[in-house]
Amino acid sequence: MESGELDIRVCRRRNVDRRRCTAKTAVMSVFRSRRAGERRDTPECTPAYVDLHEPQWLITSLAIMLLCVADAYFTMALITFGGQELNPFMAHFLEAGSGQFFFVKYTLTAASLFLLLAHRNFRLAGRVTGSWVITMVLGTYVLLIIYELILLSRIPLF
Repeated sequence: MESGELDIRVCRRRNVDRRRCTAKTAVMSVFRSRRAGERRDTPECTPAYVDLHEPQWLITSLAIMLLCVADAYFTMALITFGGQELNPFMAHFLEAGSGQFFFVKYTLTAASLFLLLAHRNFRLAGRVTGSWVITMVLGTYVLLIIYELILLSRIPLF
């Protein structure tokens, strides 16, 4: 190659991602997760999707889901003793039945948690990270359960 010529092989590979996302890729990524951080060729401050999370996020997610179940149970217990659901959206499903109330509450919590966990490295609304929001959700649920337990403790049994 002469000094003035451009190597076409180099130009063809520059800034081109040749990987294809197929159904097989999606299925295999569930069973063989590998990405625990951003790509090596991106700046460190750039957020990235990962498919391997630290164990703390599994524990936090499970705690949120268990607290969601406890909240649904305590809410239904308080309603049987004369309480009312303050959230009008959930009150609609509670009127439809306890099974539908529980299903909607659990499904919305799980879906929201999934989206927050997927975006835990990203800044939401330009200010807070998804991981911060997940931590605040856990704290809010803990405070809510404490409040419901206080309310339940004030109900006379006989």
